Amino acid sequence: MAYEIKWIALLSVVGAFLLPTAAVGAIPQLTAKSQVDSVGTAYTPNGNVKIELREVRTEAMGLTEPRPLSVLVIFEPESGAFSWRVTDADLATPSLRIAELKDEQAVFLKDGEIIDFRSVWSPPVIYVRAYRGHASNMDDAEAQALNAASASSLDPREGNLEAGQGARVVSLVGIGSDFFYSPDNSFPEVPIPKVTAVRWDGGAQHWIVTLQARWKAEITLDAYYSLVSMKKVEQN
Repeated sequence: MAYEIKWIALLSVVGAFLLPTAAVGAIPQLTAKSQVDSVGTAYTPNGNVKIELREVRTEAMGLTEPRPLSVLVIFEPESGAFSWRVTDADLATPSLRIAELKDEQAVFLKDGEIIDFRSVWSPPVIYVRAYRGHASNMDDAEAQALNAASASSLDPREGNLEAGQGARVVSLVGIGSDFFYSPDNSFPEVPIPKVTAVRWDGGAQHWIVTLQARWKAEITLDAYYSLVSMKKVEQN
């Protein structure tokens, strides 16, 4: 009996060291460490509206040390619609994700839902994230965003934060490599294709996303953000 008790005690101690602080695939509660506020515009089916933007610096525990994260909160004050997005933080520029949104990405407000569109070239894809949240003000939106991010399937121990945020991934492989760089140049001339416009065609039930890299392209998506077609519309 004494032998069994010793083994039980030993296993309890070992188990305490092996037990994770949070469930696999979950992150600890995120809390704001700093924030930067700004304003921007969002497309709607009937024109543009003003949106409020807040980049919240936070961190989550990684494998060996805390992983600095940026939670970008998007809030439309008239409807109360809000959305959020988590990326790795840029320690040198606290407002980098806001600047990227304004310069290279687009936000669309439709039926109380915020859809954000952003494109990257490696691999060449468009990320489309639709989120339906409602808040009374930006502070409320921030609190809800941090709670939602903490409760999501994001895992800071993984290299790719996109997987836990429910974004649709639209491949741009068919657009051709010359969209990003000239045939005689092995390095991209335009590292990030910019989303310069988004339009909702209610009749065809299509999204029309305009991208700008070496030339302009129109990417047509169906109502569920699946690729329909892509074409060049303007040469630089």
